[in-house]
Amino acid sequence: MTVRTLLIAITLSFVIAHPAFAQSITFDVTVTADNQYGLYTGTQTQALNYVGGEFATYASDIWSPETYSMTLPASHYIYIASWSDHNTYQGFMAQFDNGSGLILSGDPQWQVTATGITRDNGAPPVTLTDLSDQIVLANAGSNASGGWGAAYAGFYNNPSSLWGTAIGGGMASSARWMWYDSGMDPSLNAPFVGFDHDEYLIFRIPIKARPSDPDNPRVPEPATGLLFVLGSLGFMIRGRRPAR
Repeated sequence: MTVRTLLIAITLSFVIAHPAFAQSITFDVTVTADNQYGLYTGTQTQALNYVGGEFATYASDIWSPETYSMTLPASHYIYIASWSDHNTYQGFMAQFDNGSGLILSGDPQWQVTATGITRDNGAPPVTLTDLSDQIVLANAGSNASGGWGAAYAGFYNNPSSLWGTAIGGGMASSARWMWYDSGMDPSLNAPFVGFDHDEYLIFRIPIKARPSDPDNPRVPEPATGLLFVLGSLGFMIRGRRPAR
């Protein structure tokens, strides 16, 4: 095999294997919420698939997250619709394992929007049509929160949080509880104490988001990693001496 052929083969293998270049990405997902959530996937403008959800009736439901597996195009988004009973505590926590690291709730790559629509505890999942309508309104900045903003990240998944430790599904200790803060609740530990923050809420993150768990190092940036491969092999080529 010539050096040129080796260069092409390694470059192609890097592009195919790297999540940022992959045509589709598979995730193992762990999610919990107080009180209710629905997990969806879709594009930047539309919800296309309902993956699953849960209504937490007891504290034990919160401590035992649900797990899912999903594969979707690399250009898509993960969406989570969530709401509470506006009583005691409220929040959601999740991790998404794409094989290269963990994308966690609490990462600043998450966005959230408030619909201003109240959903009762135990209500049916948000339909794809309704969620898509709310995504369009959020993209236009025409909803209760004036569009998408940064999600509020609070307690880590450990005994000192309001909920204690979620022990099911391998939830990372560096995952954090998230919610939307309307700025209207002056209570200690807001926005995680019982209050209506224009719920239901919609959280989203692109599935190509970089891993965020410090215990699972980020993979190299796509361009950086590829340039490193090309640069290394280019050096090998330049360093070859013609036979005499």
